[in-house]
Amino acid sequence: MSTSTIEFKSNPYGAYVILNNQILVVTPFFTNKLQDGKYTFEIRRENFEMVHKSVFIDKNTRKSYIFDLVKNKSVESASQISNVSKKLKRVIFTTSPSNAYLFVDGSYIGRTPCSTELKEGFHKVEIRRVGYESVVKTVIVNAIDGQFFNFILE
Repeated sequence: MSTSTIEFKSNPYGAYVILNNQILVVTPFFTNKLQDGKYTFEIRRENFEMVHKSVFIDKNTRKSYIFDLVKNKSVESASQISNVSKKLKRVIFTTSPSNAYLFVDGSYIGRTPCSTELKEGFHKVEIRRVGYESVVKTVIVNAIDGQFFNFILE
């Protein structure tokens, strides 16, 4: 276990802490399980502006951040923030091991590796394969075509 710790708090609390387009947890967030290196986190909460925070973690790092989130005046409802743009983007899903069943927002997409087109925004992804635990995560599809998501099954 690492001796480094990092903590994120937000005002208001309950913001998503996102790393590599996957939601880790909601604030308040505390961990001592990150490896040394540079991380760029996104802090998001419905109807508030997104915050980016780059953090460098090395041995014995102890950092605490408090984010005073600012209301987003251009977004009127929670449904709008989920899929602000209606543009479709190509997304590629892989798993280790491959040949797992992929479901996005409850719909069967295919077996991994596979690609599909999704609207920009939040999507619930479920991966199933016989003999392995199912994985359920929320991913964020952004404005970049060809986003890549890899899931490791245990």
